[in-house]
Amino acid sequence: MNSGLEAWRRDWSARLSARGFGVAFLRELSNGLQTEVTDGSRSCRVNLYHSARRGSSAVFSGGDRDLFSILSSDEGSVPTGGSDEAGKGDYFGPLTAAAVALEPASAARLRSKGLADSKLLDSRRIFLLEEAIGAETRARAVASIQPAEYNAAMKAMQAGRNSLDILAGLHASAIAGMLENCRGTCPPRVVIDRFCAPSRVAPLLPRGVEYEFRVRGEQEPAVAAASILARAAYLRALSVLSSELGVEVKSGAGADIDAIGAAVVARHGPEALFRSAKTHFANTARILSGQGIDPVR
Repeated sequence: MNSGLEAWRRDWSARLSARGFGVAFLRELSNGLQTEVTDGSRSCRVNLYHSARRGSSAVFSGGDRDLFSILSSDEGSVPTGGSDEAGKGDYFGPLTAAAVALEPASAARLRSKGLADSKLLDSRRIFLLEEAIGAETRARAVASIQPAEYNAAMKAMQAGRNSLDILAGLHASAIAGMLENCRGTCPPRVVIDRFCAPSRVAPLLPRGVEYEFRVRGEQEPAVAAASILARAAYLRALSVLSSELGVEVKSGAGADIDAIGAAVVARHGPEALFRSAKTHFANTARILSGQGIDPVR
């Protein structure tokens, strides 16, 4: 354990103890340490990180989220960044990623308004939370690739690469945009919802920030906020597509989506799919075969 981390751990623990919290050391991490904080009835795990260049940060690692929000509410204004995506498993519409940085107080306020993984929320709640996130932080960015560009990139893809490489580039672009939009302190750490091996993403990411690739990353408020912004942008793009096509398109990739695709082809011809959908999905072959069209292009 480096001396800076140890000194900050003692100071951090002393301040929480003075507020009535119990703090216990659990284990050393590769670049930090993990503690457990209790208030008598609840507990949460908190990872502590410190470096001379990036400063100190306390990151939620499990347990009672509300307790973490309370204990971190007076811990200054060191933000945490997060990134997430939308549209990855959806046939129609773009692939979108977003990145957000939230200070602890902002994260606590957004959680009180229902901040959660966008997959758990309806569109009305997503758009309300998008507005709330915008009021809390300027450190946010969205990056999207529309279907026509996405399909062209997939067609030109080299052997051994696939759609995850496109998504990795979007995460990197969103994080870079978020860091450019920071006012004051930029986040020393960014949590990325783990969608593939970190080695696939890491070479593309901006330097000078510590990254954590986390399964179910939406447990981190900044990642949940990013999922909201990415999904809101994706849903807005679907609405535009529906107006352009004269057919209401939806998210998903099931049999109901095949029926929508058939309606699009019947109205505009097969080329419309290549402008509105991710055509490497199996839906394309099913839709075209159902219309008596050779799916091999």
